[in-house]
Amino acid sequence: MGIGEPIECRAAVLWKSKGPLTIEQVTVKPPTGKEVRVKIVASGVCHSDLIDYAESGNAMGDSLFPYIPGHEGTGIVESIGEDVTKVQAGDKVFVMFFGRCGECPDCIRGLANYCMPSLMNAQITAGRDEPPFSVNGQPLYRFIGASTFSEYTLVEQDRVVKIERDVDLRRLCPLACGVPTGYGSAVNISGITKGTNVAIWGLGTLGLAAGLGASHREASMIIGVDLNSDKFKVAQKFGFTHFVNPKELEAGKTTVQAIKELTNGLGVDHTVCCVGATVAMKDAVDSLALKCTSRAALVGLPVPGAELAIPITTFLTGVTVTGGLYGGFKHEDIDGLVGLAEENKIDLDQFITSQRTLDEIKEAFDELTASKVLRTVIIMDPTYSF
Repeated sequence: MGIGEPIECRAAVLWKSKGPLTIEQVTVKPPTGKEVRVKIVASGVCHSDLIDYAESGNAMGDSLFPYIPGHEGTGIVESIGEDVTKVQAGDKVFVMFFGRCGECPDCIRGLANYCMPSLMNAQITAGRDEPPFSVNGQPLYRFIGASTFSEYTLVEQDRVVKIERDVDLRRLCPLACGVPTGYGSAVNISGITKGTNVAIWGLGTLGLAAGLGASHREASMIIGVDLNSDKFKVAQKFGFTHFVNPKELEAGKTTVQAIKELTNGLGVDHTVCCVGATVAMKDAVDSLALKCTSRAALVGLPVPGAELAIPITTFLTGVTVTGGLYGGFKHEDIDGLVGLAEENKIDLDQFITSQRTLDEIKEAFDELTASKVLRTVIIMDPTYSF
């Protein structure tokens, strides 16, 4: 038996690839076992939310439709299943796109952010044979384990992280995905150190957060690469020192050549590619200095079937090319990230450029598709106050 009863609430529903996206009255099942039902306060609009709405799908796997999007949410636990031990009703939480089963090889090795069972159970909660949501009797799937563009969502307890600090939940939601993914790609995955030179592709939320991480690691040169020069002025506030727009280079000059000119012909020590275009990923690898300490972190989400050709000789020099999820951070690191936000060492207000209501979610998606905003926060609970 579930604890409580089904809840009727409003949610955004994506019916198929490239739309339509509509607001519907949906039913959220009561939690059973280790499930947690969360009243969502706010949810950020992340580029990953656009993979089926505006692009050609998810490189991590085929989506099941229709589903409720959203994966960057904060909220308050409404009810719990009978076997839940980690949170209780009334707790403030992040709703995370990745969980941790605690039993798989990656969890046992301390790599819980790569827990494959939780990634495989992203659209149907573990232990169920059907989705946790429905509209007029039709099942609705989850989106990458979260579905935070619903006033209530249902997830496993291992997908929520308790927020111990007294902080405005509306301000925190970018810490559930975008900001740590970029910041950690610099400080964890790429391993930037003091005095090194860095190039970062894509000056959206991920790229700017990566620049901030590189600045905190005291990199000497932080080069931003983007097709929109209007972003360069904003990027300076995050520590970027130089900029390259591939569209504005003189005839015949490549992005790689431009970066090597800035580094005395050597290339950079570290690169972080925050876009999914394979041409950008290739440039991020080719812009590295050919030495054993050079490292490329490719964290943008490519289209399905995308491949990247890298000469074997690149690897013979000792160069490392890698990727990662959530910037290499794990659930137990999140309180520290909240602490950095409290101290304004990670100023979340610099990333949140817009707030909208659930009824305006299509406009929010369209703004991000057109690169008009960094992070729009959808206020899911207008009655919440801090």
